[in-house]
Parts: sequence; structure tokens; C-alpha cells
Amino acid sequence: LKEVCREITVGHVGPMAEEYVESGIPFLRSQNISPYRLDYANLKFINEDFHKRLKKSALSPGDVVVVRTGYPGTACVVPEHLPVANCADLVILRPSAEIDGYFLCCLFNSIWGQGKVAGSLVGVAQQHFNIGVAKEMEISLPPLSIQRQITHILSAYDDLIENNTRRIKILEQMLEMIYREWFVN
Repeated sequence: LKEVCREITVGHVGPMAEEYVESGIPFLRSQNISPYRLDYANLKFINEDFHKRLKKSALSPGDVVVVRTGYPGTACVVPEHLPVANCADLVILRPSAEIDGYFLCCLFNSIWGQGKVAGSLVGVAQQHFNIGVAKEMEISLPPLSIQRQITHILSAYDDLIENNTRRIKILEQMLEMIYREWFVN
């Protein structure tokens, strides 16, 4: 990966409890990373000054973030609608012009990628995926046009899954309301 990424680094590692604020710069943590997308539940924020001090972990749209600890290898692309963000304890991959970020995200979330990450975890008490391993990962890299065809197909399926997940949540809420109306009230 080090040959097809402009940079591979890690988000801020250190105590954070004192740095969180009510609103400000979005601060992503491992629990905010789901396969292919961000989970905004329990999103934390930091102020502008702290964000400026954490230049190394500042995120830009198109960066790929990968979970290090918890569910190692889970990845998503920082979306365009999040122009400024920062993160803690995530592997940050900044793709070069040779690799499509969503393709890279698909590799990590695939069975192959998950197996590759699982086979390279380090640590005794809590295993994690480190940037040294990420830099040395070997991948098959088709031409950019093929990568984009693959990601176009996979993203269409991913959009369908997301849409159906939203529908399921709405139906579950409706079911709960009907149950309450019929059996509780």
C-alpha cells in the first residue's frame, strides 16, 4: 500500500476526555466507522485550536480510515460532505492518483481484506492493526478504469443495502408504535 498511497499514518493516540466540546470539528473514533460509511451516532467534536495541533490526523474527503482496535480492518471513505474532520486511533490512508479510495475501502471490507488484517494483528491485551502492517500490505491493483467499474457496481449494491436498512428501521418503529397502541394504550 505504501506505493499507492500518498501517506499512511495513524490518528491521534492519547487521552481525549478533556478535549471534547459540544460542537466544532467532527472527531471520528473507531465506533464511528462502519463498513463503507460513517456512523454519526455518538460523534464527538473538538475545538479549532486542538484540531490545528493535530495536523497529522486531520482528515480530508477521499481519505480512507481503517479501524485499528475493536473491529480491526473495517474501513470507509471520508465523504465529501465532511470537508473538515479529525480522528483518534484510526489508520489513515491517503490514496494517490493510482488507486480509487472506494476500491481501497472495498478491499479492506472484503473477506480477503478482513482475513489479511486478522492475520497481522499485534498486541497481547487488546489486538490492533498497525500502520507498519498497513504500509507493507500487498494488493492486486487493476487499472484505475477497472477499479472504478468495480466500485461503481459495488457502491450501487451498497446504496441499496443502506436504503433497505433505513426502511427496516422505519418499519420497526411503525411496528413498535402499533404494538404500543394496541397492547399498552
